[in-house]
Amino acid sequence: MKNNINTIEEEARKISSAEFRRRVEEGKLVSLDYGKAGVAVHDGKQTTLKNASEAFDFVKENYKGWALVGENSHFGVPRTNKSLAQPWKSEYLLKLYNELEEKDIVFRFAPQQSTPTTLAYSNFDPILDKGEVNDSIALHKYVTDHRKFCLKKPPACFEEDSVRKEGYSMKDAMNTSLNASKTNAYGARDPELVEKHLDRLSRNSLDPTINTSKKILGSIKKNTFIDLTARWIYDNIDEIESKLSETSRSAFMQYSAKGSLVGFKMPQVYAVVNSLMGKPDIDENNQLYINDQLRMRESQNELPYWNFAKKHLFCYTPHHQKGGVAASNLKYHGQRHWVASKAKEQGAVFKTEEISAKGRKTTKFKPKFKILQEGNGELFSSLRGDYVKSVQELFNIVRKMLVSEKI
Repeated sequence: MKNNINTIEEEARKISSAEFRRRVEEGKLVSLDYGKAGVAVHDGKQTTLKNASEAFDFVKENYKGWALVGENSHFGVPRTNKSLAQPWKSEYLLKLYNELEEKDIVFRFAPQQSTPTTLAYSNFDPILDKGEVNDSIALHKYVTDHRKFCLKKPPACFEEDSVRKEGYSMKDAMNTSLNASKTNAYGARDPELVEKHLDRLSRNSLDPTINTSKKILGSIKKNTFIDLTARWIYDNIDEIESKLSETSRSAFMQYSAKGSLVGFKMPQVYAVVNSLMGKPDIDENNQLYINDQLRMRESQNELPYWNFAKKHLFCYTPHHQKGGVAASNLKYHGQRHWVASKAKEQGAVFKTEEISAKGRKTTKFKPKFKILQEGNGELFSSLRGDYVKSVQELFNIVRKMLVSEKI
């Protein structure tokens, strides 16, 4: 049985996403944005500004049978004492969502992070032209032209359900493990690993204080750290590599000029493996170490499957916030570099290198809206999708190996 990944809001609404899309293609889409001037309501032909207290009455009176879209941070999050970006409290929003469905209006939320992209797509400057009117126009055009744009359903309640809470708990445990392992160079201070895999450890280390064999040997004389998850990775990396596709090998593995495996991208590999095994523990000498215990979903009593890990542990969703260490390792330190490298092979420039006045080399990645303005949006999305598929492939290979070992 595949374990449950769905949260409350994903099972709450009666009108389907397919019906939302059908209405968009019929030209029945209204987009909203909220700002200092009020709520901008754009239906593809005209934009109307309304204050927050009257905006939805206007929508209900004029757009029965239409699709409705707005930014999640304004329309999908209730107002609290800490934030004024949301003008409506939870009681009002939950009542509103039901009233809209009763009026046959399908409401969906766009990710906040997508606003620069939608503006650039409509030839607006994401900084100079930002505002509720332009934002609503740009969102309308982007949703109309992009069938696969990921939109969120309104929730049935704003309380965190058991699935999301379980994801938070598991991700917090992963953060602790990953931070401890990262601090100790992902196994480079484990005496057993140093004895068995010194050459690969030195090739894999990104820490300049411990990135050669000599430095590693010197380090463990002063400081050791047992990392059983790292041991499992190094002991099994050749088998893992043999099962990966060519694309996934390019994402995670490093080869010599002759084609032999000489190293691998440990921060990314460890992030994936740690979603399935390895927890901080205390040994008999009262020393912290990382064990090789399987990371089971308590509600299911089994290892997580990919869909749960993708959404709740790696936060590969458009509406995620605070992804954690694993998401940072994969997206920020892994995916960006791989996508830029592959784009360069096809003649597109997604990152540039500059030399500072002090002679220090810095790398700058282009924001997505710049890539879109240069006409490389499809290439960017395709390569990013390929990297996520590689993460999925690695995850499934490791999971299958751990299940087989358990049996």
